[in-house]
Formats: sequence, C-alpha cells, structure tokens
Amino acid sequence: MQPGPFRQGQLRDLVAIAEALGRCGPGEVDAVARACTADPGGGELSDTLALARALRTGAEVVDRPGVQRIAAQRYRAALGTSYGGEAVARLAS
Repeated sequence: MQPGPFRQGQLRDLVAIAEALGRCGPGEVDAVARACTADPGGGELSDTLALARALRTGAEVVDRPGVQRIAAQRYRAALGTSYGGEAVARLAS
C-alpha cells in the first residue's frame, strides 16, 4: 500500500525544510526554533523542525508525537471520521 497524498505532502515538507536548513546559518536556525516554540501550534512545529534537522544531519530520525498528530488529522479530514476508527481519533486529538 502506498502512502496517501497527505502523508506524501508531509514527507515533501520535511525534505524541503531540511534543504532550507542547509541554507541557514546557526543563528537563523535558532531563530526558527524560537519562533516555533512561540507559536500556539509550537509543539507540532518543533517536532517537524526536529525531524527535518535529523534528516539534514543524518541523525536517527524518530517519528515525533506532534508529527504523528498532524498526519492523523490530515488523514481523518481527507477520508472522514470513520477511517481508522478509534486509533486515528486518538492520534488526531
């Protein structure tokens, strides 16, 4: 089974962010990290940034709860609330 379009979009986002991080100086990356934590959705943004940093540096990539929640919400919105039952509902909340 191939990933759905929303998960593929998330992967594209991670690759694009990782590439952009390579063009930033350390101070700029720190400023982005601070902006993520200051945002109301900062947990998810910080988790996404951490995944992109890991991709960029070759560190171990560990799926983070905030990113799992975003993916679950996208799948749930695209496919309806019955898709995945309770498991997707728990991840999405």
